[in-house]
Amino acid sequence: MRVPLHRQLSRFWLRFRLRVPIATRGFLSNLYSFAQLVSLVKILRGPQGCPWDRAQDIESMLPFLREEALEAIEAAEDRHNNPQAFQKELGDLIFLLCFFADLCEEQGLFSLSSIMSRVVKKMEYRHPHVFGDTATNDPQEISRVWAKRKAQEESYGEDTKPSSVLDGIPKHLPSLHYAQRVGEKVAQVNFDWPSTDEIWDKIHEEIDELKEAMSNQDNKASSAELGDLLFSVAQLSRQLQIDSENALQETCRRFTRRFQYIEEQLHKEGTRPHDTPQEKLELLWKEAKRHLKE
Repeated sequence: MRVPLHRQLSRFWLRFRLRVPIATRGFLSNLYSFAQLVSLVKILRGPQGCPWDRAQDIESMLPFLREEALEAIEAAEDRHNNPQAFQKELGDLIFLLCFFADLCEEQGLFSLSSIMSRVVKKMEYRHPHVFGDTATNDPQEISRVWAKRKAQEESYGEDTKPSSVLDGIPKHLPSLHYAQRVGEKVAQVNFDWPSTDEIWDKIHEEIDELKEAMSNQDNKASSAELGDLLFSVAQLSRQLQIDSENALQETCRRFTRRFQYIEEQLHKEGTRPHDTPQEKLELLWKEAKRHLKE
């Protein structure tokens, strides 16, 4: 009878674990754990595995991938308070990626081995200062080399339009994140403001144009000018090396904590926010800022 892969791996690990230097055991442990995970997916989707897992395809699994990716991001943001949750969500995400790789291999698209081989080759090519003859410690130069080599990787035929600097930005990114990535991409080809002073000038210009559109009661123009303003603010964030999406998320969380404090205080008094005068809400807001010390 054929011994299952996960049993073979267990026997291999037990046989060789004590025969390798201590410094190498961590690497081998990671390698063994990853092989166990791949084997687990194969078992779940095998003939003697789980009917639900066998019934899935790429389309049916996409909602789970989106959900797990967002949960991993949320856990990463709270990693200092709850590292165990971050560990769990990373595990769920890695499991799903292996699951997708197995689906693709089943459909004859590509294998997990080809995925890993390709990304290794790509990363080695894009890091000539590590794996090649280039010698530099300048992060900006490294970024420029990365962009240049990434562009060189793009190949296209006669019937395909040339690749763009802006290719490769996921369309479903949150808008502020997308705007910042657009700015990063074009900055790699020197299409950028020289300093934050010029961005501030642009922000003030966009504010004036938004005010003008609003005064003309032109909703379409107001929407366009508001978009221009938000895009410019995202570029200021980029030059300040601040993640605009994270900054706004933190502001939303801070606002939520403060407003919930107001609700708690009003609940103790037997009332609710919509029954409370504006002046008292403002006083409670200031109290929340002092009490929460943020």
